[in-house]
Amino acid sequence: MKTITFNKMHANGNDFLITDDQEILSQPIQKLSNRKTGVGFDQLLCFDKEIQSVQIFNADGSKAKSCFNGLRCVAKLYDLNNFQLELFGRSLILNSDGSVQSKHPVILHDDTFAYLDIGNKHVVVHVKDIHNANLVVLYDKYQEYVKTLKLDTDFNLNVYEEVDNYYQIRTFENGVGETLSCGTGTSATAFMIYKQLDKKTIKFLSKGGETIINICNDYLISKAKAEISFQGELSGG
Repeated sequence: MKTITFNKMHANGNDFLITDDQEILSQPIQKLSNRKTGVGFDQLLCFDKEIQSVQIFNADGSKAKSCFNGLRCVAKLYDLNNFQLELFGRSLILNSDGSVQSKHPVILHDDTFAYLDIGNKHVVVHVKDIHNANLVVLYDKYQEYVKTLKLDTDFNLNVYEEVDNYYQIRTFENGVGETLSCGTGTSATAFMIYKQLDKKTIKFLSKGGETIINICNDYLISKAKAEISFQGELSGG
């Protein structure tokens, strides 16, 4: 029976199954993501060495358009540097030091809340008392708001609050639930802070750890630590 070798990795607690074995695409992703009976992960990333591309799947098996934390893990695992990647029309540059470079997000709505496209979609909301924010209730609430705007409801929700010289952030990811960190979420939120306050270096602290975003003229750089948790094998079909 064929076995599929994989690495379990994380960036600030946002965890992933990462492999370059294309056989993984025929496996039941939702079953593998189960934390009690499977490997357990927020997303699965399959790297195709031949065509130098990455496919990303959420824990529920749905396809994701981007995932900076997962991609920084791929770059570390395969020692990719100045690696140019195209994902759904968005150009990224990956490095093994945990940095991901991307063009600025596109702001599609900015009123009482912001809605941005950075490969995947994000709602960004400033809150008070972030620790007591009910993300499930807020996610449902903004689902209704977004529907009235006729925008894509497959978004991630980010809530943030300034504390001293950094920002606390929490993210509820579509197809996953609340995660310990979200690379595209911190980037989308950083861009809104930059637009409002002209801050160009922004430090975030999520439940999983620290992410630094640097905003440049027409691109941004997201940097966080990527780590290997363990290597394993799955029985293929």
